Amino acid sequence: QLRQALEALLDRYPLCFGYWKRRAELELAAADEPAAVAVYERAVVPCAYSVEMWTLYCAHAARHWADEPERVRGLFERALQYVGSDYAADGIWDKYIAYESAVAEAAAADMGRVSALYARVLALPLRLHDVYWARFAEFAATRTASELLAAESEAALASFLTRQGAHPVTTEEMRGEDEGARKLRVYALLEARYHFYVAFHAPRRALEEPIRRRYYHVAPLPAAELAAWRRLLSWGAAQPTGHVCDPLEPMAEVLPSFTYERCLLPGASVRSLWKEYALFLEGKGAVEDARGVLARASGVFFRDCAPMLLYHAQFEEAHGGLDAARALCAATCALPPPAIDAYLAAANLERRAGNTDGMRAAFAAAVDALRGEPLAALVRHAAAVERKLCGDHARGVALIESAIAREPANELLWDAALECATSAVVPAAAGAGDSPAYQAAAALLERMIAADSPLPPPARRRAWLRYQRLVDDYAGSV
Repeated sequence: QLRQALEALLDRYPLCFGYWKRRAELELAAADEPAAVAVYERAVVPCAYSVEMWTLYCAHAARHWADEPERVRGLFERALQYVGSDYAADGIWDKYIAYESAVAEAAAADMGRVSALYARVLALPLRLHDVYWARFAEFAATRTASELLAAESEAALASFLTRQGAHPVTTEEMRGEDEGARKLRVYALLEARYHFYVAFHAPRRALEEPIRRRYYHVAPLPAAELAAWRRLLSWGAAQPTGHVCDPLEPMAEVLPSFTYERCLLPGASVRSLWKEYALFLEGKGAVEDARGVLARASGVFFRDCAPMLLYHAQFEEAHGGLDAARALCAATCALPPPAIDAYLAAANLERRAGNTDGMRAAFAAAVDALRGEPLAALVRHAAAVERKLCGDHARGVALIESAIAREPANELLWDAALECATSAVVPAAAGAGDSPAYQAAAALLERMIAADSPLPPPARRRAWLRYQRLVDDYAGSV
């Protein structure tokens, strides 16, 4: 039962990393570690950009895969592809550094892997950037030059810093290939690189710093937080697309799409963010990626939100996905309570596709589902479409009559019927007989004012006035 409850919760709120952890722990409690891994693998699909989710998974791996260091490293590297450059990613970097330190100490090996991790993290816009440099400086004091930086990487780093105008001044003590000279030279290069990234990432870190909520919560994202995220998104979208090409860390720059994904963790309930992200991707020509974003929005977070479903349907229609658009319109029509916008969207989709039968089926379904004012507005529109687009006045009249049969006391439906009936009436010439269109309108008004009319007395009195106006304006004789 607990499994079922958690599954139901996670189906509705898949970004709640804490509940994924509880779900995995249920499997561990049953001594089924592979099943726990399967849970974590499911979790990192919706939570791909959640630092917390990946940190939990990697912590599980470090504990349970002690005899498989390459497998553990592979998972850490997968995680870093998604969240390594996140401003708040220090937790997962700390675990990776601690893991490699423990492995190296247990094997009495050098600390080259740990140095490489420090080099990578120092190129990223993390909130603890300065703290990592202080830790690295302390770490470097007891390490050899080859542990701090491989010989083949030294020249590449020197070239990179030269291109960036950040190469350190070479002193006499740094010349030569002995251990002391090389360590001074390597440390100077790494320190210059650190200072380069302090300046390089300063604008981004200034925008990241005010943001506090970086995780999903059912409570709405505060306006100040949303504004801070929007400033970051705007800044990221305006940045040039070139790369700094750091030889030690390819993720030194962060793509705007990554920023959108991270924003959608705390902002998953903000509909406009999903639309903006889809438009951003569509503008870049990444239509399939935009489709995937809208599928996540309409399939998970806004599955009961008609405007989002219809927005997704419009996107699919615009990009040739008529079947997908139909399915989304059908899902919108199935939402309670019935909404006129959903049925109009379905009908208009079929109209634009040239499917008159499909359009009429949507109108008929709307008559069965809607009530009151929305029903009247729907049949009024449908009758106009039949008359103007299809040239079938009689079908429009029949649709309105079917609605009146369902709600005979709805004066708005009778108004729609009268509007439809009078649309074809023209004034009769002196002495000429009344036209069939006039006779149809008069017959409708006779029904409205009859003693057995289902309309209430005030509505019947209004019908009398309309009858008088009809006679005055269109009849051939008083």
